[in-house]
Amino acid sequence: MRKWLSVLVIALGLVHVATAILADGTELRDLIRAGIGGLPTAPFSQVAVFYSVLFGVLAAAAGQVMLWAAVRLGTIPVVPGFVLIAVGLAGVLGAPRSPFWAAIVLGLLVIIVSRFPPDRVRTGGFSQPAPTAAVAPAAP
Repeated sequence: MRKWLSVLVIALGLVHVATAILADGTELRDLIRAGIGGLPTAPFSQVAVFYSVLFGVLAAAAGQVMLWAAVRLGTIPVVPGFVLIAVGLAGVLGAPRSPFWAAIVLGLLVIIVSRFPPDRVRTGGFSQPAPTAAVAPAAP
């Protein structure tokens, strides 16, 4: 479940970037030609596509960290869930009929799944049970 959720967050980021490039490629190209320094004075459409691509790249990077943690540590961090919810809520407030709801749903899933106990941990190519609290041996 953790790996699939991580892949969904990566997919959210990649789809975000691809959609921004395909739908607003000319705006992005014009912004790149003008230079990122012109972002504060750029038209709203160029600023929107810039932040759309930026969110996509950061979401894909967060998904990669989650996938690494799921494979290596047997769990995922909770912070990306809170970030996805915050960005999703900000987007929904600005545009209620938008796909920002997907970020909120994924964020909630990340928070819920991150609370599960760790799975098996991969170390050195071998799968071992996740470490648990040490229990003192019973006295004879």
